[in-house]
Amino acid sequence: MAVSTIQSDLEIHGNIQSQGEVVISGSIKGNVAAKAVDVKDSGMIAGNITSEEVLTEGKIKGKIKATSVNLKLTSSTDTQMVSNTLVVETGAALLGKFKIGA
Repeated sequence: MAVSTIQSDLEIHGNIQSQGEVVISGSIKGNVAAKAVDVKDSGMIAGNITSEEVLTEGKIKGKIKATSVNLKLTSSTDTQMVSNTLVVETGAALLGKFKIGA
């Protein structure tokens, strides 16, 4: 699987679509569709995410539709989420509406 990386000094205004994994250390103001989305602690997405797997240490504000979501300690998520599984580490900030499970 190909990996595309958005570095911390990059801000994108627009949608991103990938058949592989997208690693985000920078800022995206737009929707992200990818096989896997990994938001690093310096990363931010203001838009909707559609993915099989979402892992975040950073900030997300927007709808998430994924097979699995993992919110790490440093993450801050404000969302309407639909996912089969959700893992939330102690200390992660989470606000929104959720539908978890099949």
